[in-house]
Parts: sequence; structure tokens; C-alpha cells
Amino acid sequence: MRAGKALDRYVWDRVRDHRASEVTSGAPGTFEALKLRKYALVVTFKRNGQAVPTATWFGLGDDGNVYTHTSTDSWKVKRISRDPRVLVAPSNQRGRPLGPAIEGRARVLPKADWERAERVIAANYGFGRKLYMAPARGSADAMTYLEITPVSSER
Repeated sequence: MRAGKALDRYVWDRVRDHRASEVTSGAPGTFEALKLRKYALVVTFKRNGQAVPTATWFGLGDDGNVYTHTSTDSWKVKRISRDPRVLVAPSNQRGRPLGPAIEGRARVLPKADWERAERVIAANYGFGRKLYMAPARGSADAMTYLEITPVSSER
């Protein structure tokens, strides 16, 4: 792990709301509770079943799916590639849950779908996100997009 990434992880672990770690299960449903929210808590799972929460910027598509952006080499991407099961809940920027968690299935999007995912995310944030993301434009290959589909209650 590069030094900057280790520092990012250290800082994030210190500022994350302790209640984020309490989200370990969810229910089938839709992501409607995310409308008008700026942050979502995305919980992925380690091999041993331990939940790993991350507050993230996201977009809610017209298709009812959640789209988010992350580092290609992040542990989140590795966990999702191994186990697509995730939980998603509305949250504040520190990850404090603001509603119930909904079960979902995540996947890494192919590059052909990145532009659509970016439009969905940008629609939730506007100009502020453009400013924030401007320094990352040169490292576009270091980033990827995720799509999270809600698990239907009709199993």
C-alpha cells in the first residue's frame, strides 16, 4: 500500500462515525431513502464476513441503482469482485447512518458505462463536485465506477 493511501486510511478510520460500524445487516427494498441525500454508507464484506463501512458520494439513477466512484485498487473494489453483496444506507459525510440499510449487489462497471455513471453522480452534486474532482482528472485510469442494484424483496 502506498504511503499516501495508508495515511488516507488512517485518517478515515479516525473520523468515521462509530455508528457506521454497527451496520452489518439490511433488508431487501429500494434505494428511495437516498433521494435528496449527498452521502451513502456503502458496506462491503471481508472474506471472514466482517462488515467494512465507507461513506461515499453517489448518484441515484432513474433505473433505481446507485452509482459511485472509487480507486481502482481500493480494498472495496477487491471485496466487491470477490463478494458482490453490499448494504447501502443514507448517511452523513462521516458515515453516521440516517436510515435503514438496504441489501444490494455491486459490480465494477466496464469503461463503456463510466460516462453514464459519471452523469448520474454529477447530477447529485453539480459544480462543487467538478471542482473537487478536477485534480483527479489526470489520474482517470486510477479510478473506476461501481453500480449497486437493490435486492428485491420478491425472492
